[in-house]
Amino acid sequence: MSNSMRELGGLVDNLYISSQQQQKHPQDLPGMMGGSRKQQDATSTPTRARKTKSTVRGDGAGRGTPSREDSENTPVQHGHTAEKGAVAAAQQVSRTKQRAATRLSAEKKRFNTTLSKPSGGSSLTGKRWNLSCFTMGKPIGKGRFGNVYLAREKASMKVLALKIMLKKDLEAAGVYHQVKSEIDIHVNYGSGCPNIVRCYGYFYDEKRIFIVMEYARKGELYRTMKAQPGGRFTESVSARYMFQLVRALQYLHGLNVIHRDIKPENLLLDKAGNLRLCDFGWSIEVADYDTRQTICGTQDYLAPEMLMERPYTTSVDLWAAGVVTYEFLLGHSPFRSESGGADTLSRIERGSYAFPKDPVVSAEAQDFVSRLLRVEPSERMTLDEAVRHPWLRDVVAEATAAKAASSAKAASSTVAKGASSSSRSSTG
Repeated sequence: MSNSMRELGGLVDNLYISSQQQQKHPQDLPGMMGGSRKQQDATSTPTRARKTKSTVRGDGAGRGTPSREDSENTPVQHGHTAEKGAVAAAQQVSRTKQRAATRLSAEKKRFNTTLSKPSGGSSLTGKRWNLSCFTMGKPIGKGRFGNVYLAREKASMKVLALKIMLKKDLEAAGVYHQVKSEIDIHVNYGSGCPNIVRCYGYFYDEKRIFIVMEYARKGELYRTMKAQPGGRFTESVSARYMFQLVRALQYLHGLNVIHRDIKPENLLLDKAGNLRLCDFGWSIEVADYDTRQTICGTQDYLAPEMLMERPYTTSVDLWAAGVVTYEFLLGHSPFRSESGGADTLSRIERGSYAFPKDPVVSAEAQDFVSRLLRVEPSERMTLDEAVRHPWLRDVVAEATAAKAASSAKAASSTVAKGASSSSRSSTG
């Protein structure tokens, strides 16, 4: 990892606790192309009354104030004892808040001071980047904290996507830890899978942070889907995209990375029409067998265990993949409700959905979806099982044949070059 990446990491590693204590509702960080539909952030209360306990939420369960049940188990105090206890508790809360505010203020100042001069990753030609290295083009995406622009690196003439985030907006929302996570994960792991948008690096100036990414020429898969007849894909096309999404998730989960915001808006299409997963703003790297409890992502794709604030793992991405598959096939979420968000959330918690009689969805496709949309995470189909599922059989066979043909072509080219070289040596 580069020194500049370590520098950025050092700036924000310790912000998580203080920002969680300061903010009851940390803001979402939509992706490079996403944010076009309703999103629920890490601690936002849904539109119905929450059934879960009133704890301070975040990726470190147990931090902050005690839960309601802890308060209920506290012995009742009377008279002066109760009054003294209340005063002491209030003073302790005040001191805790003041310390948290002081820490957050110091970290913000440090963030601004250290990022006050241009720095960042290397360019495609080995030199340091700054904004003058690029010819800027039109905007191609918009998020809450960043816009994405078409850009051309002058040295290599390569067309790229440049995500630009204003530091003042990141400060105001307290999302430093998300920016660090997005950069860390995308830069370090984004180049190892053909179905993930490649990230070439980042740089920054006095006011902005820039993330340099591969340009997916055909844009959001969601827009492509809505442009189809009926606003949905055919089964063969749906199966092809799902196979590519499964491959991306196999790669990420193999690195202990949970994406946590799988949805059509975060799936892009390259110039060949292949799926590319993007937006790592909510992604997190976890240790083996570690769990999380943060509620984050987009409402229609949240897994039941996340809504109910239970510990979860990579299984939340499997649930979201099931929702996306249904949406590919029918053009809408399986849990949508005309009555609004509260009913949608209730349906998600119960896993209540159905396939309509029209349009007809094959039994194999329905089985594929149903094996992912299991309320109990341990009962969900694994990614390896998904690849072997009958619904993906033809797509997998096609991909295998294409890979074999590509390997044979490469081997033939190597042999031809070797023969040509030998011929020239003999002639000489």
